Amino acid sequence: MTKQVKETHGFDMDFKQFRCIFNYLPLDFNDDDFVVEPETPRELMDRLSRGSLVGYNERQNTRYELVKVIKANLYTTATTAVMYFITFEGKDPSSSDQPREFRAKVCYFYHEPPKYISCDLVPEEKGTLVFPLK
Repeated sequence: MTKQVKETHGFDMDFKQFRCIFNYLPLDFNDDDFVVEPETPRELMDRLSRGSLVGYNERQNTRYELVKVIKANLYTTATTAVMYFITFEGKDPSSSDQPREFRAKVCYFYHEPPKYISCDLVPEEKGTLVFPLK
């Protein structure tokens, strides 16, 4: 379990092996336990993803916009804060390129503004050329 947390930084953990990894859980978009109504989990993830992109765009001088949230994990704490690990797609509207995948860490407080910890592009996998044997 510890290895998964360290290797994935909270993003791509395999929850099939474990129901819960320490206090990490996959976000259930139908479960309202971690949101303040009337906002839904999906609306919260969209809002936090857009907020993360604002900071990313300011730092990188870009204009990415949210396309869609792909998935999210959460880490519960002993406080009113929840740490979200959100994977989402963003696209520059002035570009014809395909949407890019982002990962954001956001500390969400129920009664305070969220703290945007990080937002980064997921590195694109480099293709490998395979030459047939003669």
